[in-house]
Amino acid sequence: MTDELDTAPLPDPVPAAPGPATAPEAAPADVPSFEAAPAPAPAAVAATATPPPAGPSKRSRVMGLTAQAAGVIGIVLFVALAVVMLLGRGWATSTVDEISAGVDAKMAQVEPLVDNASTKVSEINGRVGALSDAANALAAQAAATPDLLGGVRDQVANLQNRYLEFRKTYSDVRDTALTALERIQVLDRLIPAFEIPQEPIDALKGLDARMQELDARIMDVSAAITDGPIQKVAGVVAEKAATLQEGLTRVTSALDGAQTRLAELRTQVRETADTINMFITIGSILLFLLFLYFAFLHYVLFKLGRGMGRTPSA
Repeated sequence: MTDELDTAPLPDPVPAAPGPATAPEAAPADVPSFEAAPAPAPAAVAATATPPPAGPSKRSRVMGLTAQAAGVIGIVLFVALAVVMLLGRGWATSTVDEISAGVDAKMAQVEPLVDNASTKVSEINGRVGALSDAANALAAQAAATPDLLGGVRDQVANLQNRYLEFRKTYSDVRDTALTALERIQVLDRLIPAFEIPQEPIDALKGLDARMQELDARIMDVSAAITDGPIQKVAGVVAEKAATLQEGLTRVTSALDGAQTRLAELRTQVRETADTINMFITIGSILLFLLFLYFAFLHYVLFKLGRGMGRTPSA
């Protein structure tokens, strides 16, 4: 029995009955899918790409070029003006210094000339006093001789010679003072705010008037010497000599007044020149800084113009 079981062939398996088809099991919803997404079409790639930045408009380019040109012109112009201002400042101060030095030099020449003229006036005054004493003595004599009148005539001749020397000295004083005033007039034309003081001019005019009176009086003394009676001629000479002494006193006072006024003018010109140079320097510095500021503004304008003409970066 056992052998039969061992040798008997096994029966064929029974095929399972076909059942209904089952759908494949769906994957859980929360499990991510690792499958590659399909590549987008070329048209879609082109549509989603970032467009390149647009260039500046024509109006912006024109405005940028205009701003750059205006900036360059402004920089060159105001830098040139700043340089011209520095050069002009040097010219103005040197001109003022030159005029002031010229006036000062002429005024320095006037002072010793006035002193010399005053000394000669004092000498002439002494000679006129001696002439007056001699003429009065001759007029008082009852029996005057022609020789005594000849001595008076010699004194008058010597007086005339001394007066001519004094007249030449006065001409030097007048010419030198007028030259100084002419140079001050140049300063007056250059600087509108500066005015020539009237006192020195009036003092010179007064001195000139006193000198003209003195010329007439010295001529009267010379004309008093005639061929008439000796006592009468001597009396006229003494009278004219006294009048001449009054004129000399007036001239001396006028010389002192003119010298004082010219010395004051000399000091005033120095102070005025220093003040003018100070204002020129301050004004030049302010204008120089202003021109540099304008040049900087035009540099900023130039940089803005360059920015307007550039294409913005991506």
